[in-house]
Amino acid sequence: MALESGEIDLAAGYFENFDGSFRQQMLFEEHYVGMVRQGHPTIRDSLSLETFLATPQLVYQPTGGGHGLQESAVDQAFAAADMARRVAVRGAHSMGLAAIVSSTDLLVIVPSRLAAACREQAEVSILPVPITIPNFQVKQHWHERFHHDPGNRWLRGLMAELYQDHPNPYASPTQ
Repeated sequence: MALESGEIDLAAGYFENFDGSFRQQMLFEEHYVGMVRQGHPTIRDSLSLETFLATPQLVYQPTGGGHGLQESAVDQAFAAADMARRVAVRGAHSMGLAAIVSSTDLLVIVPSRLAAACREQAEVSILPVPITIPNFQVKQHWHERFHHDPGNRWLRGLMAELYQDHPNPYASPTQ
């Protein structure tokens, strides 16, 4: 593993099974939101369960890290609520996500910070979703061998300063 060998100094994201000689620090907790284009024909300031289920979705399904686990959590939330998801398109990269959503009538469920970044690029609305999807923790991970390394400590401190203990400005999604 590249983190263990020192090829990679730090891994940040949502990962499961970082056991053994690794340390971790939570940076923030993330939640899911719905995102649609501004001026959507059926979705305005809120998202009813009926409209949520009837609206075709773009499923953001990136590869690598914990992204597959995150999308699985969204699918499990639908299954737990005994609801069917109307999947129209699947996308594996966030590049172009804002452009696709802002030019179609598709709904996408994404982490709130990704939705906020999309809102900087295109005219999209961010809304709470009417089903329960578990939050997830974004952490930084490093190998025990580098725990006292000055450069690694500096990098971890910088990451913590940038992300930790800062309230999520998107905790209450608005248009």
